[in-house]
Amino acid sequence: MANEDEIPEIKTILLGEAAVGKTSIIRRYYDDSFDFNETSTISMSYVNKIVELDGKKYKLIIWDTIGQESYRTVTQLFLNNAKLVIMVYSIDDKKSFTNLNFWYQLYEKELSKEAVLGIIGNKSDLINDIKVSFQEGSDFAQNTGAIFTELSAKENPEMISVFVTDLLKEYLKKNNGEIPIDNQSIKLNEKVNKTKKGGCCNSSKNIKNNE
Repeated sequence: MANEDEIPEIKTILLGEAAVGKTSIIRRYYDDSFDFNETSTISMSYVNKIVELDGKKYKLIIWDTIGQESYRTVTQLFLNNAKLVIMVYSIDDKKSFTNLNFWYQLYEKELSKEAVLGIIGNKSDLINDIKVSFQEGSDFAQNTGAIFTELSAKENPEMISVFVTDLLKEYLKKNNGEIPIDNQSIKLNEKVNKTKKGGCCNSSKNIKNNE
């Protein structure tokens, strides 16, 4: 049995505007919890989740980011060496969808071609408040080469798990099953994060004041 330190690490990061539900998606994926009273993220934080695929284990280092415009420079720093990038918008917020253009440009600028991009249209349970159609989301994903899904962090935990697995499969396929050794950069990010309010975490219980 492999020691946890020997499990390949894959840095994963969620991008998107404030209040689109990035933290709720992470909570659902990490321990299948949902907080109806989430507030906006005020510090970078992460969780570790070990997943198994085709008999092999991988440790996903999943970063939550601050969506407010004034913190975008900080978010940009944390993109370093990300392998799975998930852009999130809310289907009831047209601006959050329009601003995917900014996050995509950041992705294109900062990351190598080995990274894999996914797009989530969150809050699909708000069927009476739809401002962004499924087709619009799907078209944007097709134009950017991203894997796309629409879901509800509130109601569809299983869809989040399937989506992340699809991203991981695509990443491994794209890189011929190889995981570049980036653990040093991940540890650097952890060190930086410890200096910020809220600290870093390896449990969803330690994610505070998030959206």
